[in-house]
Amino acid sequence: AFDQLLHKNPSINCNLVLVGSDGWKNKRLLERISAHPFIRQLGYVPDEDLPSLYAKTLSLVFPSRYEGFGMPVLEAGLCGAVTIATDIKEIREAGNDDTIYVEPTTPSIAVAMQDVWNTRPTIVSPNFLSWQESGKRIVDAISNLIRK
Repeated sequence: AFDQLLHKNPSINCNLVLVGSDGWKNKRLLERISAHPFIRQLGYVPDEDLPSLYAKTLSLVFPSRYEGFGMPVLEAGLCGAVTIATDIKEIREAGNDDTIYVEPTTPSIAVAMQDVWNTRPTIVSPNFLSWQESGKRIVDAISNLIRK
């Protein structure tokens, strides 16, 4: 998808930054990545460093087919990054109305990347509760159950 974006728009000056482990059964893909002049592979990045990456990116591309919740989608949105993500319910739980949901296909992702590049949308982060407030509400709910 990134190659399609660059091929259709040779004047685009951007990099694709990959974060996380290599996965498995992807030797050919890793070979292509290592030879690509505009792809940077960071590997593992500590959790405390992720917000600065999210905040500096134009978009998080998250084409996951199998997901438990989609924490990177939630984190990226809270840091102001537009997210392009697979349209599955697990990711919709973490995403918001600003997430661009796509089929996990090369053409769909490439079109979404093009749209983000052209429009440079900004997102409005949802007003989530703080960890302290969430914890207080959980404790209050459990206390109310115990009293009954």
